[in-house]
Amino acid sequence: MYTKPEGITDKRLEELNKKYEVEDDYFVETEVVENEELGIKTLFHKIIPFEQEIYSMALSLNDELERINLGWLDENFVKNQQQRFILLPFVSEFQDSLVEPIVIATIYEVGIITLQVMMTLEYKEIIKIDDSTPRNFNLERVKFYKLQSTYKKDDFWEYDTLENVELDSITSYYEHYIEKIVGVSITTNYKHRPISWGFGDFNKSNKKDDHEKFVERYKRQYFSHLKNANKQFTFRHSDKDIKAFLENSLAYYNSDLSLWVTPSSILLSVGIKSLYPTAEEALKEHKKELMENGFYDENLNLIFRRQYPIMLLNYFRFYELTFIKRYFLKTLLDNLSKGNYNTVAEYNAVIKDLNYVKLNFDADVLFATEGSPKDLYIELLEKSGVNKLEKKIENLINNIKESVSNSQSILVRKNETLILIVSSLLTILIGYNAIKLIVFDLLSNIPYVGQIASTRPLVTTGVIWALLVVIMLSLNIKRWKFLRNE
Repeated sequence: MYTKPEGITDKRLEELNKKYEVEDDYFVETEVVENEELGIKTLFHKIIPFEQEIYSMALSLNDELERINLGWLDENFVKNQQQRFILLPFVSEFQDSLVEPIVIATIYEVGIITLQVMMTLEYKEIIKIDDSTPRNFNLERVKFYKLQSTYKKDDFWEYDTLENVELDSITSYYEHYIEKIVGVSITTNYKHRPISWGFGDFNKSNKKDDHEKFVERYKRQYFSHLKNANKQFTFRHSDKDIKAFLENSLAYYNSDLSLWVTPSSILLSVGIKSLYPTAEEALKEHKKELMENGFYDENLNLIFRRQYPIMLLNYFRFYELTFIKRYFLKTLLDNLSKGNYNTVAEYNAVIKDLNYVKLNFDADVLFATEGSPKDLYIELLEKSGVNKLEKKIENLINNIKESVSNSQSILVRKNETLILIVSSLLTILIGYNAIKLIVFDLLSNIPYVGQIASTRPLVTTGVIWALLVVIMLSLNIKRWKFLRNE
């Protein structure tokens, strides 16, 4: 027996199919309903539209993010410094299975927007390493909702369809989507688009094995994704080199889960034992009926698809925080490489920016409690190279300080020399008799000016005297400012 979503009739489906050529973009969830009085068990095949399934998953992920934030992070950071939004998904298929994208935008108080595009892809066999890099992965056909500032109900049946869409093109679409909705331009940088990978071994035949056997068997696939390396680069390295790389990049490990981090990527690998017991327990009551009718594995995979992204969030959320700190530091480094810092005010501005990043993303400030997530965050800062980047900027700022101090000293000495010369001249000229001689012997013989100096000698003498006093005071004030800022 098949049930349709509330409000959807056969006639309505026929109309939509005729107008929009609606495809089989839905999931089927099989439920066993038992009538105890009659002793009858009925299989219900519930048709779940793609959008409804994605929306439900997005809400689950949002709840999980909220639980993580409130459970571990500082209350001020969670409630006052960020706001999260769920965006419309896109529609695509991969190896005859629907891609399930969850798109979450988080806006931080400082003006940074993080965009997370999470996709679950089901591979029928192990990923092969080919001549292209993992980042160049593309989907053959993607349907995007038309970009609009507002939407009506029927707008959700209309798409813009693109062919051979790369991951960065998907990210660019959602950047434009945010601009369209918010009505403001946002600045983005290709260098700040890391890809986080998640590998899941959900082959039931491996449920008794430790996950490390799976990792050892496919270590080159892990190396390729962490390095964004193609086949030629990957197979240039020996097994010993790859093992050493994975060991150095390992940030967290247990018997059925491993997390690797590099300055450019993160990869979480999960074995079937981490999810299988929970999924098996959920289907335990009607396992026999589902297996007899061939729906057990289908329902099992549906549970895996729903639980796996939630597991990823428990690790990727803290990587996101290190990414934000990296973004601040990289921006600061870019500004340092472009700017000429010659004044104390400019130097102080750099120090202020660095102190802001160090304070607000310090583990003791960011986390409300001690525990594994805080320890993981500290480890991620180290493995991702953020600590190294921070140290580099501190060294550059120290060099800038020395350069600014030397520049200030030179300017001060130049002005002191100038002031000394001018003051000496003023000492000679400042006397009334000297100015009087200038007025009567020099200015009185200059055409036009001489007429004024001869008829009004006292006024002319006073103006010259006042002008010289102003010049002397200005130079001394300038010297005082340099000394104050030194």
